[in-house]
Amino acid sequence: MSIKNAKERMLEFTAFSFRDPRKAAEMFAEDGAFEMPYLATFGVPSEYKGRDAIAGFSNSCAISFRASNSRISRC
Repeated sequence: MSIKNAKERMLEFTAFSFRDPRKAAEMFAEDGAFEMPYLATFGVPSEYKGRDAIAGFSNSCAISFRASNSRISRC
């Protein structure tokens, strides 16, 4: 088994975030934190501490994304 670099871990986390928020959260230590400072500009908390909070954030993003009925296209 090889050790994954930061890019590989982020891609894996992103993929799991939408499909399985709990599995994505399990990539963090029990007391781990996920921070995205720019989210505050949208009125969304920018820090989530602990696996439950991280899973909740991932789940809410997945629900919002599916509910938005957005079309994504290449530029």
